[in-house]
Amino acid sequence: MERRKFIIGAGALATGSAAAVGTGAFTSAQAERDVEVAVADDSDSFLSIQVSDGPNGAYAEETDGTIELNFDDDATGTFMGEGVNEGSVYTFDDVFRIANNQSTNDPIGHEIDIQLEKDGLSGVDFYFRGDSDNSIVEPNWGGEINPSQQPEDNTVGVKIDEEDLDTEDVEGSVTIKVEESPSSFRD
Repeated sequence: MERRKFIIGAGALATGSAAAVGTGAFTSAQAERDVEVAVADDSDSFLSIQVSDGPNGAYAEETDGTIELNFDDDATGTFMGEGVNEGSVYTFDDVFRIANNQSTNDPIGHEIDIQLEKDGLSGVDFYFRGDSDNSIVEPNWGGEINPSQQPEDNTVGVKIDEEDLDTEDVEGSVTIKVEESPSSFRD
């Protein structure tokens, strides 16, 4: 009788241990795979950023594969000015363009929304598709960009309010952010 209790107790202990530890599924694995990543110029990447071919594209220049904006005497056009007037607000439509270069054959979420994050550019705003009241600077989001749209459909303009500039010579950077539309991260 004692031996039977011992065997039943040992069986119950083994079953309980198996349930607590697991039933043979693995906890980790390792597999090696090849990965290829190519770095492309702004105009050729998955999210294409292109200098506009319109007159205000003269304020944008592609240098070493990235876009740089200049609203001073470094502008590439035939401008004679050296900057904006005191107490003024300037809008520059269609300075650069953005295209979604994902495949139009991709059946999963290929529309994206756009937003710009500024660093060091107080008094400078960015807007989408010619509407200077449609700021796309964080926390605002611009309209959807579909791969079937041409870059000229997705123009980005620059609005400069001189009274909001920190100094006479403003320098900074812009980060362009995109998310699948509609985004579950922000909705």
